[in-house]
Amino acid sequence: MSEEFQKVARQEIHSELESLGNILVNCTTDEKIHLKSEEIEKHMHNIKGLAPMIGFENMGDLARISDVIVKHIIRNGQLSGSHMIISEAILNMKNIFNKNSEIDTIGFASKAREKLPGISGI
Repeated sequence: MSEEFQKVARQEIHSELESLGNILVNCTTDEKIHLKSEEIEKHMHNIKGLAPMIGFENMGDLARISDVIVKHIIRNGQLSGSHMIISEAILNMKNIFNKNSEIDTIGFASKAREKLPGISGI
């Protein structure tokens, strides 16, 4: 990928993470996550596609897991425990983006499956 593409993609991911952070400020419950699920899904979808293209595979994995969860919520309604998992995913993605930590996406996926049983594809 060209340096220009990398720069634009990083800016886009930064913008998507900021938007997700702003959504979470007002989404403090599973019900509120449900109410904003379509908006959250759009941001996750963009991150899911862009992140691996510029070397953030772990972030892409977190966005993919979150995308599966949010799509489940869109189809089936409010999901107990979803706020905690989505919030953690966004925090982890921000940490990856800011190079603050490496995230164990396999461990995160296991935690998500444990907290949200019945969602296939995590």
